Amino acid sequence: MPLYEYECVECCDISDYMSTISKRQEPKICKSCGGVANFIVSKPTVALDGTDPGFPGAYDKWARLHENHGKHI
Repeated sequence: MPLYEYECVECCDISDYMSTISKRQEPKICKSCGGVANFIVSKPTVALDGTDPGFPGAYDKWARLHENHGKHI
């Protein structure tokens, strides 16, 4: 079963709950205070692979790692 995030209306605590897709919209009981916790859309996790020079920090890190890897072979 997938995990979904719910935010408590009273204490604003965000908790994970296992739920089926069809029942994910149903409110849950907050683990912290016992109040009502409603389903929220979670923030996605984004990781840049470093091959795009449009993101210089990630690109420099990617280039350094690959340059150093080539020296050890």
